[in-house]
Amino acid sequence: ISKDSIRRILAAREETGSGGGPFRSAPDFLYRVDIPRDIVQNLVLAGAFDSVEPNRRALAWRIARLTGDAAVHRAAGAAARESGQATLGGTFEPPQAYETHVESQMPDFTEVEKFRHEMSALGFCVSHHAMEFFRPALARGGVLTCLPQEAAKR
Repeated sequence: ISKDSIRRILAAREETGSGGGPFRSAPDFLYRVDIPRDIVQNLVLAGAFDSVEPNRRALAWRIARLTGDAAVHRAAGAAARESGQATLGGTFEPPQAYETHVESQMPDFTEVEKFRHEMSALGFCVSHHAMEFFRPALARGGVLTCLPQEAAKR
């Protein structure tokens, strides 16, 4: 992610008024921040929207449509402001029907898939330690672990 994209995200979040403050949803973020879609996709896969959009797979599935719609909404708002017309408000929230049946039934990524996506996008994982996935196999092979709770038992 570029420094310019980071500045845009921080500026949108720090804006005052009805359109500023914390992002309420992925569409709200996309309306308020104009950054490249591949960066948004990586943010989704890295879990940046988990607090407002907990199903990463479904959000990744619809991100292209959301980014396109948000760009149109931003352009319409800019045109309205330039011509002195009133805009429809500061946030962009598509109707609930916007999510298709396929997306609403789509299972989220497994924890291993989330780990792989976070490693790919960030170079490290924020939700799991890498050894978490190997410990059961290592234990079956007789390898001893040094987990804090096990050390305290000794």
